[in-house]
Amino acid sequence: MEETKEFFRTIPRALNPDAYVEFSRRGFKNSFSYLTSLILVAFLIMGFLYLPRIAVAPAVMNREFSKITKFSIIPHIEMNDAIVLGRNPSLVIDMNGNYTNVTQPDVVITENTLYYKDFFRNPKSLNIADYDDVEEHRSGFLTTLWILLILLTPAFLVILYAVYLLKYLILVLGFGLFLFVVTFLMRMKIRMDRILNIGMYSTTIMVISEAITRPIIGAAYLIPVVLFIIYYATCVLINAERKHDDSGHDRS
Repeated sequence: MEETKEFFRTIPRALNPDAYVEFSRRGFKNSFSYLTSLILVAFLIMGFLYLPRIAVAPAVMNREFSKITKFSIIPHIEMNDAIVLGRNPSLVIDMNGNYTNVTQPDVVITENTLYYKDFFRNPKSLNIADYDDVEEHRSGFLTTLWILLILLTPAFLVILYAVYLLKYLILVLGFGLFLFVVTFLMRMKIRMDRILNIGMYSTTIMVISEAITRPIIGAAYLIPVVLFIIYYATCVLINAERKHDDSGHDRS
């Protein structure tokens, strides 16, 4: 609980360059943990701001799918045996009708039927041929599509989280190396680990601004990144020390 309070106290402090004297001396584990938690908070903010779009999504999908009058998804696949994936198994694809225990796996796809289990693990089935006439079966088609989207959402969010984390780490490391070279050429001294710590906390301005602008005005990659680069550079230069020669004077 105390760690959570400290995290939320750190967010506004991370927007104050003076706080980076302390942040730069924290361990890498602390700064990395802060970034991972910050991305989770950003996801929550984006989810809240996307709620109006999510609320109207069913009506939009119903309107757009009404433009389809015929949609054939009956496959023509030749197989010499069923494809079985997973230990339970999770997915079975059988176009020959050899697999008879269609209620055991999570999903079974045959030539004409899709067998699956609902949220309560009850076996269900869909006749694929019915979906040749989308107009007649639009409600069932959209319901099935929503179920698939909901089932895929957790995996999609995990992948999206990993992509965001990797993107921010690349920016922190890449621009951190550039700043290390710049400070060296400017005869200023700061360790690379301190630069990376500063970079981790500097992502606050980028992560939060991106979480707010993306749902409202769409993809605005340049604005948050530019803000981050300026802020990152400022905090590094503030914390870098001027090198001195042997006589104690600044090197010119």
